Amino acid sequence: MKKLMLSLSLSGLLAACAGAPQHLAETDPSGYGLFVAATNVLADSTLMVQQQGREPVEVKIRHPGHSDTGYVIASLPPGRYNLLMYSPDGHNNYPIPTDNGWFEVQAGCFNYGGDYQFSQGDDGMPHYTNTTTLVDIQAMPSQYKDLAKGRDLCDAGMGHPGERLKAEDVAKVMPDL
Repeated sequence: MKKLMLSLSLSGLLAACAGAPQHLAETDPSGYGLFVAATNVLADSTLMVQQQGREPVEVKIRHPGHSDTGYVIASLPPGRYNLLMYSPDGHNNYPIPTDNGWFEVQAGCFNYGGDYQFSQGDDGMPHYTNTTTLVDIQAMPSQYKDLAKGRDLCDAGMGHPGERLKAEDVAKVMPDL
């Protein structure tokens, strides 16, 4: 019986690890990049993104320690993604129509999408602003910041090609990463 319990516990632990959002970026860095962003969405919710020519992908927004700041974290194949819609409450989805609503993910990189601030515009449609300052990674909760340690950092801000900083250059500017 103890052996069965241990086996089930290990199986559950392995399944939880395999399901972690960063898992594919860690095990297959040439095929995936880790995308991380902060947002003002107050509910554990989703963002829908779509790589050009592929099916839309749902990425989760989580709130560590019941924080008001939500964090998006997902392993994504490299490429250009469009931000399609978001859910401010975890139940209703709202499309985000914009010309510059795209970002790039690079393989083998901590792709920082910055800070998304969603609001409702005068036209009643959802709007967002996006700021990307790589040093903001240092202010993230340790469970997310630690994922950037020793990795190349890529700017995955909206509407412009991503730039990559090699891990050794990041260490010179941000020694705690």
